[in-house]
Amino acid sequence: MGHRVQWFWPASLMLLLAGLTGCERNSGTPRDGARDVSRAPAAAIPGFDESKQSRALSTGITMTFVEAGDPDGEPVILLHGYTDTSRSFSRVLEDLVVGGAPLRLIALDQRGHGGSSMPPASRCAEAPERCFDPATMAEDVIALMDVLGLASGHVVGHSMGSLVAQELALTHPSRVRSLMLIGAFVSGDTPTFTDFLVPLIEGTDASEGQWLSLIHISEPTRPY
Repeated sequence: MGHRVQWFWPASLMLLLAGLTGCERNSGTPRDGARDVSRAPAAAIPGFDESKQSRALSTGITMTFVEAGDPDGEPVILLHGYTDTSRSFSRVLEDLVVGGAPLRLIALDQRGHGGSSMPPASRCAEAPERCFDPATMAEDVIALMDVLGLASGHVVGHSMGSLVAQELALTHPSRVRSLMLIGAFVSGDTPTFTDFLVPLIEGTDASEGQWLSLIHISEPTRPY
């Protein structure tokens, strides 16, 4: 399908993004022009909240986001989890910027979170839940990409953000260069599994039934 899916623990995020860009971390031999951060503590970006930008989107909300790194680098869009904000990625952004990763990093506040606005009440009065489903949130991301002039990008999603990231890959595959999911989950009877994951593993020795037994499938639970 032209894009990759990677599941990993949060501690592996830096390693995967380093692999994406060719950066070496904790190797003792930083790239030319990059600082050796092997012993540097990960610190939050000073004035993180103050550095947020905002854009009015075609989906009816105003979205806030932080942009850091190389403006001409590979775009990476980071999607936070439920009740969280873009600040959850602040230390990741700091490490990548300090390490000189050639990435254009965009950590956004999803609708109704952080500094981003709630959707218009007039659109949500009859069915409020439809204003916060993964498909609607994915359209927010596409709208922001359009405003920023991004044809495509690498997408990182955590928890609820992983659902939005999966929706992006399913409905807008040409806009997703790669997909990185943290604390992700799917339901076995959704297109995410049947139309996306199963084709990815075709050609292996494991049958669909065997893969079903290996993947943890659960219903949505109470927010953590």
